[in-house]
Amino acid sequence: ALLYNCPRTATVIAKRNAVLWGFNGVVFRRVLKEHAQKSYAQNRKLLDHVSLFDGLSSSLKERVGELALFNEWFEAGTRAVTAGEAPTAVYIVKSGTLSVMNGGDVDASGRHVGGTRRVLSIG
Repeated sequence: ALLYNCPRTATVIAKRNAVLWGFNGVVFRRVLKEHAQKSYAQNRKLLDHVSLFDGLSSSLKERVGELALFNEWFEAGTRAVTAGEAPTAVYIVKSGTLSVMNGGDVDASGRHVGGTRRVLSIG
């Protein structure tokens, strides 16, 4: 309701003692707007610096930045992409350090054995 400035659609009753956090609606919407503007500016800067998007017009880059880009976080040691899986997204490294492994096998503990390995580090 707060996000869309409309009446609440549910009633909530405390079944046990409870503590809730509250946000002032005006401040909350302002913070969300500022965050969206900052994210848009960062996304646009990224699109302007990745050669894959060099052929796109400014308006197309804006559409991609608004509609298609999303952030996905991976903890250290987590597999971001697995060879042989069908792709669901194109990934561009925004920040962090990743190992790219080609060939070889994955052993029972999940470690890559054999093949080649490159390290990418951004930011």
